[in-house]
Amino acid sequence: MKRSKVVVCDSSPLIFLAKMDCLDLIPQIMNREIHVLSDVVSELFAKTTHSGEFSRLKSFLEGTRIVDYTDEKSHPSKLSSVDFASLAYSLKIKAEILLVDERLLRRAAIENKIRVMGCLGILLTAHDQGLKSKQWTKNKIEQAMTIHGLRIAVSLYGQILKRLD
Repeated sequence: MKRSKVVVCDSSPLIFLAKMDCLDLIPQIMNREIHVLSDVVSELFAKTTHSGEFSRLKSFLEGTRIVDYTDEKSHPSKLSSVDFASLAYSLKIKAEILLVDERLLRRAAIENKIRVMGCLGILLTAHDQGLKSKQWTKNKIEQAMTIHGLRIAVSLYGQILKRLD
């Protein structure tokens, strides 16, 4: 099945990247059209309290396609209605990547053959592409976890450090 060159964004990676002033990395490394559901936009601004985050998100969204999408099917109870809509929309347009951090949505996307990437994947890809140094990347990952509350498994953290070294 041919995938469209589209990245669909869920809210969590956008929020973390906005907090760290790294939203500009998404279009730099993706080189694809970026879609954000209008419900995700609502969620972003409902959860954003810091004026810097707000302005970063607003600026980032100006370069994306905001999509009004509602899936008429009832959604599984384990996913929120916004997460289910992101998944359903990604399936409908055959998105190449779903930018997502939430474990349940990641698992559902993978089961449906959609490639996933989260905020850490964005940071690591920026490093891999030579856009950011190893130290900058390590600092941002530490910042995401210690200051902004990103939770990851200890084993994943070890793999990330190994990859960077």
